[in-house]
Amino acid sequence: MAADAGSGSRARGAQSAALAFLAEGLSPEDRHSRIEERMSNFRSFGVPNLWVVDPETRSGWDLSDGNWVRKERLELANSPIYLSLPELFAKIDEDNAD
Repeated sequence: MAADAGSGSRARGAQSAALAFLAEGLSPEDRHSRIEERMSNFRSFGVPNLWVVDPETRSGWDLSDGNWVRKERLELANSPIYLSLPELFAKIDEDNAD
């Protein structure tokens, strides 16, 4: 999941856009070193908000500053955009119960 905060500038006829955030869901095959490398790459591309969610443990981390900060609510600063993990997993449980 990523949010496009389009810059409005044009390069060779195409609109250039920057991502406001990137949220990545972990898979069982993911390893800490691989995630660190991917998040470092996104950080170098200028993505300011980086979130990782582990559906198996139902936990999430904000990696925006390069540290793994565990959070239940991942928020985009100065914005109404957020991801509430308790709400997300409650909805998944509700949908799976039907």
